[in-house]
Amino acid sequence: MKIILVCLLVLTLVPVYAQQSNSNQQSVPQDSKDIEATDASQAAPDVALLQGYLQKLNSYQANFQQQRYSVGRKLLDTSSGQFVLKRPNHFIWQTYAPFEQQIISDGQSMWTVDVDLEQIIINDIDENLENAPIFLLARDEVDLTTLFNVERQQTEEAEIFVLTPIDASGNFERIRLGFKDQIFDSLELYDSLGQLTLITMTNKRNNPVLGTGMFQYQPNQEYDIIDSRKQVEETQ
Repeated sequence: MKIILVCLLVLTLVPVYAQQSNSNQQSVPQDSKDIEATDASQAAPDVALLQGYLQKLNSYQANFQQQRYSVGRKLLDTSSGQFVLKRPNHFIWQTYAPFEQQIISDGQSMWTVDVDLEQIIINDIDENLENAPIFLLARDEVDLTTLFNVERQQTEEAEIFVLTPIDASGNFERIRLGFKDQIFDSLELYDSLGQLTLITMTNKRNNPVLGTGMFQYQPNQEYDIIDSRKQVEETQ
């Protein structure tokens, strides 16, 4: 049975598909609450280090696997696909399995293309959307100090940055960005309901040469199109 989920990597209103899993014994990453926190005196260096990594990220391409876990950390569902990024604000989030879907940003508008439903939803990239987790990677300049408290944690496998929103009224409690050899490798998002979304990257290409043309989407005119952009509403 197809289950419509919320893709928290992009924003909480964009649906993606995932497949119900029968296995509830999958291992999950250690909760950041259980790891010794970075000393408060290290907060400023931690922010500077993370912003330095992000500033070096001009483009990116990788395959991903997304897993969603319950509050009790039982595996609920999985999906997989490809992520392509070019700054500023250009990206493709392509889900191949278990159902095909595309989320495409051309820098001004975001297109959510559901192949199975034959539906396209178009949104402006406004201030609210730019504060979504994916735009931490996509935006040219992000002043993390105005949005998050940042703590760095070092594990045997990766360098982890825990981002806790200053505004606690949002849809997620914290984000954990993982880097290996200073290259983006994983994202963990703990939502306000206590669930965990884990995204792991493979076959990573850091700063590949990408043209902006690949982020221009030509809609299938046979699909239902829901255009929520302000400029469209103003002309109607």
